[in-house]
Amino acid sequence: MNLYLTYSNPKDDTALASEFQFGDLGFSPYDMLLNYGGELDELAYEAEVIPLCEFTAEDPDPDDDEQWFTAAEGLKTVNALLASLPGSELPEQEDLIEELQRLRRELELLQSAGRCFVFGIG
Repeated sequence: MNLYLTYSNPKDDTALASEFQFGDLGFSPYDMLLNYGGELDELAYEAEVIPLCEFTAEDPDPDDDEQWFTAAEGLKTVNALLASLPGSELPEQEDLIEELQRLRRELELLQSAGRCFVFGIG
């Protein structure tokens, strides 16, 4: 199973797509966030932000506005997790921090472009 970031109207903006770190499967994978999803969600609840699990859809539908989230919502969660991780007992913190920082960069790009996002699971 993979967790990947997708965003609204990707075919309309190839310049934006070129900024993402797409893996071999053609999307931006977040394996560490999937592996430690439960623990990261607990940190999000403690920080009173939306947990990562709430930003997911099994099969993202570009026409379903209720499935999409603003980049600002995602950034709030990512920033809270980055602030909480150093005080936690989670293993592999360096890798988690690196992946969260990459996610933050990608969400900042989406915010600048006025795009929404959702995590797909596949």
